[in-house]
Amino acid sequence: FLAIILVIFVAEVSAFVLGFVYREKVKTDVRGTMRSVFEQYDGKSPESTVVDYLQEQLHCCGVKNYSDWTTTQWFNSTGNNSVPLSCCQQDTNCTGRLDQPQEL
Repeated sequence: FLAIILVIFVAEVSAFVLGFVYREKVKTDVRGTMRSVFEQYDGKSPESTVVDYLQEQLHCCGVKNYSDWTTTQWFNSTGNNSVPLSCCQQDTNCTGRLDQPQEL
């Protein structure tokens, strides 16, 4: 029993040390992955549904902020300089346009 507890403790300490040492790499990799998913956003695909769900649940817009959407195909294809409606605050008359950043 002691050996099992010791192995689990060593594994936890190792995971903590590795997480601390490689945190910047992990952060960079996650941001890159998120940006690629945002680039593929079309409002209809399953990936788009996940992006919408995350933005609504986390009350966020983009990786850093709403300006992350300005480099995506979605932003350029809408023709009205807007972000997805999942970026909008609830209970507002938001259209997703960037001329109303207070509603995002």
